[in-house]
Amino acid sequence: MNSIRFRLACLLVVSVLVINLLAVALMMAIIEPRLSAAMMAPIADQIDRLAEAAERDPASVALLGAVVQDAPLTGTPDEKATEMLRGMLADLGLERDLQVLYRPGLVGATALVALSNGQWMSVVIPDLSSQSSGFDALVIWLSVLTIGTGLVSFYAAWRVTVPLKLLHDTMLTIGTDGVPAPLPEAGPMEVKQTAMAINRLSARLRKSIASRMRVVAAAGHDLRTPLTRLRLRAEFIRDDTDREKWLADLAELEGIANSAIRLVREETGNEDRAEIQLDAHLRGVVEDLRAAGHAVRLNIEAAPVVRAGPIALRRALSNLIINAATHGGGAEVHLSARDGKAVIRITDEGPGIPEALLEQVFEPFFSADPARRRTVPGAGLGLSITQSILERLNGSVTISNRPSGGLEQRVELTIAP
Repeated sequence: MNSIRFRLACLLVVSVLVINLLAVALMMAIIEPRLSAAMMAPIADQIDRLAEAAERDPASVALLGAVVQDAPLTGTPDEKATEMLRGMLADLGLERDLQVLYRPGLVGATALVALSNGQWMSVVIPDLSSQSSGFDALVIWLSVLTIGTGLVSFYAAWRVTVPLKLLHDTMLTIGTDGVPAPLPEAGPMEVKQTAMAINRLSARLRKSIASRMRVVAAAGHDLRTPLTRLRLRAEFIRDDTDREKWLADLAELEGIANSAIRLVREETGNEDRAEIQLDAHLRGVVEDLRAAGHAVRLNIEAAPVVRAGPIALRRALSNLIINAATHGGGAEVHLSARDGKAVIRITDEGPGIPEALLEQVFEPFFSADPARRRTVPGAGLGLSITQSILERLNGSVTISNRPSGGLEQRVELTIAP
């Protein structure tokens, strides 16, 4: 409930209720006492006149609706109305034994007056209970007011915050390319203008990203031709040591070019997804890496099924395991499942990465060495490619230092229903 829409609606409702409560309190303080006195005075005067007439001629008051009896009537007393009528009679200079009753089957109240001859006169008067307390009516009125103002206020708040909701929904549509989906440019002026601005921004982002991808791909492809020529020339170097150095440098350059091309393909590719038995898939990746000479241990606790592109997922997991095996002196892979997620933990016992640089590990060409010296050959694009693959699969990858030393690379994928 901590939203601008809810706060704005509550502010409108509370302000309307406070203003109306103040108005009602002022009205009741000024009008109700006057209204009660204005209604009670004529009733008290009429009761006194009827009592005088009944004392002179009891039969004469029967035509006026009064009844004279030897014994008092019984009923439910109204103490507040009784005190008010007695006070009115006292103001007129009269002292009479009077009581207001409510009797079953009768509409209104009954005023019971003691006559001087020992008899009792009863006469029906208006129901005074509504004048004694207006609390029930006030509660009903405030309830209706609250519901009405609440509906209107929430609708008004919804209309005012539609552009903010549009921004929220737009952010949820951002794909792995970092560009939100186009929005319909319709509706009120504010909503239309917001949608138009977001669409213009999306178009610029899409154009910029596409241009960057073309440059990277073109550079990677164009480097292959001169690299091939240099490799051919290096083969004719007579000194074996120099020839091996040249070939190693060329191989590293070719690896960088190929990694750049793969990065573009992963960010723009769209491999068909299938249900993959993750334990078997991971076991195959580990066996291939062991065959290539990497020290990898595998521990499987669960056998979850995920939806992914088999080739892309294999490349992502291979990059992470190779990273641990190469830089950490060996990798330990652990597969488990919890809360609807398949969790793959890849740990090593290497030197780790400085905490200040952990947020940069997924940037292209990242190196933990500030001087960018590479003790292990590589283009520095493996983690960028892995992150791009896993985000496209609606998964995630995080890297952290272990308290005991080394790194932990953690992959989470949604288990297929």
